Amino acid sequence: ITGYFQNVKTIIDFSKNGDEETANYYIDSTLMSILGRINDEIRSYDQQITDDISDVRDEMRLSADFARMMALIIMLVLIVMTVISVILCIHISREMVSRDMLTGLYNFDHLIKVATRYKKKNRLTRYNGLAISIRDFKYINQEYGSLIGPRWSEALRQLQIGDMVIKQYAAKLSGYLIRGELIARNGADNFIALIEQKRVQGFLDLIENMRVEVDNHMELPVSSRCGIYDISEEDTIHDVVSAGLVALGDS
Repeated sequence: ITGYFQNVKTIIDFSKNGDEETANYYIDSTLMSILGRINDEIRSYDQQITDDISDVRDEMRLSADFARMMALIIMLVLIVMTVISVILCIHISREMVSRDMLTGLYNFDHLIKVATRYKKKNRLTRYNGLAISIRDFKYINQEYGSLIGPRWSEALRQLQIGDMVIKQYAAKLSGYLIRGELIARNGADNFIALIEQKRVQGFLDLIENMRVEVDNHMELPVSSRCGIYDISEEDTIHDVVSAGLVALGDS
């Protein structure tokens, strides 16, 4: 039981970090194995009861009561563990639906849902809407891809260098956020963010001279474009995104 809950914590940690594949692997390889062993224990107690009836009826009465009690306890624990597993699977499924698989950031649909809730609670005007993209991103693979050689890790050789840049760039953007702020990947090198008005300048300072580390071998300079929109009380999140993208185009 202790091992089970330790693995549940591990799975939740992997899920929060956006590693749903490893989380699902832990469910299949660890939790299901533990539940299987519990089932084996239940069958073992049942067989023990049958053997006791055949051998010693008097002793069987005492043993049977104990075995039934143990079987009942194990059954209750099994039910609790099953419920936890179902909840865990639902949690992971929701995370997979709301997350961008490459970066681990929330996707655009999730940002729309959260921002709509902010609008209903009159909280949306606390933020500025930001549309961000990496300048000349399409040339990164062309310019730096030839630098990938035998000394680079297998993981990097299997990915385009642009994907590695996107992951590190997204991690730096996400690291700036505080509670309530949001950033979502809107495909390719495009991001949409809700940043508190008083913290927007700090965000701009972050992306102005950013360098991202690629596989611990080199740092690449990343230049960004950003469109900013001051949200008013009448605006919906769709208005904010549209205006932010217009501002991004102007930039």
